[in-house]
Amino acid sequence: MGLFDEEMAQRQNKTLLITAFFPPKLGGLEHFWSEVTRRWPEDSLIIWTDKEVDANDDNIPHRVIRQKLFAWSWCKPSWLPMLWRLPRYIRRFEIHRILFGHYAQYAILAPLMRLCLGIRYDIMSHGIDAVLPQQNPVHAFFYRLTLRFADTLYANSNQTAKHFGTDPKLQKKIRIAHPGIDFADFPELPQRTSTEGFTVLTISRLVAMKGIDVMLHALALLKAPVRYIVVGDGPEMGALKQLANTLGILEQVHFIGAIPDNAEEKAKWYAQADVFVLPSRPVRGHAESFGIVLLEAARYRLPVIATRQSGAEDIVLPAQSGLLVDPGNPEELARAIKELMGDQTWAQQLGEKHYTRVQTEFTWKRTMEELLHE
Repeated sequence: MGLFDEEMAQRQNKTLLITAFFPPKLGGLEHFWSEVTRRWPEDSLIIWTDKEVDANDDNIPHRVIRQKLFAWSWCKPSWLPMLWRLPRYIRRFEIHRILFGHYAQYAILAPLMRLCLGIRYDIMSHGIDAVLPQQNPVHAFFYRLTLRFADTLYANSNQTAKHFGTDPKLQKKIRIAHPGIDFADFPELPQRTSTEGFTVLTISRLVAMKGIDVMLHALALLKAPVRYIVVGDGPEMGALKQLANTLGILEQVHFIGAIPDNAEEKAKWYAQADVFVLPSRPVRGHAESFGIVLLEAARYRLPVIATRQSGAEDIVLPAQSGLLVDPGNPEELARAIKELMGDQTWAQQLGEKHYTRVQTEFTWKRTMEELLHE
């Protein structure tokens, strides 16, 4: 191989990942890109993300550019400096491919980079980032334009992929890159010795889409000594406590609040549960796009109950590795919980099958195979 061929081969391997969601920020998207980038082949990735005061990139095996993506707060569009910064980085780092870690308005620069510099680009969507631009006619136009010229459209679930639309040309570009989980990252749990009775667990941000209020109504319908643990915080906390009080179940519900985002802390709560419930429902066109907590529950062989019309449909095989109920239906949710309470052998079997399925199907290796696909 000659020098020119070596330079071209090196260029063919260089990807520029652009995302505003990256550590030290905390959240689902930040976790996803943290796990992906540490598994990405060395010397083939440049990360362009927001500047953070407490960022420490020493342990990241790639070059990280820390620079505000939305740099001009006094001017619209605030991302305008990317118009000249992006081509500069493409040339400087010999970029072959741009990967947008989520759709944002600055992605409309991608077709221009393709036309002027011959750079391919791919877009990864996680749900809400595909919903919001379609709620404004102008943004929707540029969103569709950007999708049209992309090489690959990645989605974190089939639920998210629906937001790309039904155009056959776009459908051919779609690849599903599920988030993964490494069970080795989670500690083993001792045998449960709690005498608190049947316990239902939800770990979630407390927002309307998560459907915690639906679970509270289901708990009231059960009229059984069931303990419900809610781990997480959010704007719905006050309203949910008031609802539990109104329904007469406040003593059964334990609102834990926010906890540190680490496996050891989460494990303490998974250890107390008999079943994990994620009662999400669509809100203003946005449904639960995936459900990382369902993968975490699998680590501890917990039977899970989730909802249809959500990303959980990719994870849970109905009546095989868990149960799916209609969103916003407390009666059906109550029946599902009652079934698991009444047949704990079956509940245990569901948990075992959930463990096996997730361990096999939702690995970071599979995620990387999709994202590195050319």
